Amino acid sequence: MGHLGIPHIVSQKLIYIRSGQHTELPSLTSRLPNYKKIDQKRPYIVSAMKCLGESSVLFMLWGGGNCDDGCEAYAKVDFNDKGEISSISGLTYKEYNYLEKSN
Repeated sequence: MGHLGIPHIVSQKLIYIRSGQHTELPSLTSRLPNYKKIDQKRPYIVSAMKCLGESSVLFMLWGGGNCDDGCEAYAKVDFNDKGEISSISGLTYKEYNYLEKSN
């Protein structure tokens, strides 16, 4: 299935690299089942936007289109020493914007 708005993108793989160690990440949308900004039926393109310290990353998820709900979502992901996700939280745009501009 193609991505909404970009029919050429059919899949995406995220890899976290720290100290030369590569860890493939699970789907971020599947780790945020109760986050209101994510439509679980919609495919998202995930982009790492900014490192927040040594073990946290700010992500933007784009679901295609230009709409009020479900097109963009934001997440902060914390990683453990093995490169695995230790916590993930969905953010409001205000929270995302603050973290994106800080540090």
